[in-house]
Amino acid sequence: MKSLVEIGAVKLAKIKKQAVELLPNDESWFCESSYKNSESLMIKLASEFSSYSDSLVRDIKNFLATSLRFAEPLCV
Repeated sequence: MKSLVEIGAVKLAKIKKQAVELLPNDESWFCESSYKNSESLMIKLASEFSSYSDSLVRDIKNFLATSLRFAEPLCV
């Protein structure tokens, strides 16, 4: 997150920090240990992440979207 702050993406760093805090500490899969409210919050954070606009971050998101195009949904 420090690197995001260093490039001026402070809001994005906060979003990422909140998302990381939702992840289980025991390294289990998020969908196996999450509750509806944490899943809803993760979806909200993902939406905030995707709507974040900054040219460098937009390039990174485009790269990730292309790379993860065939990834499975978050929780099924």
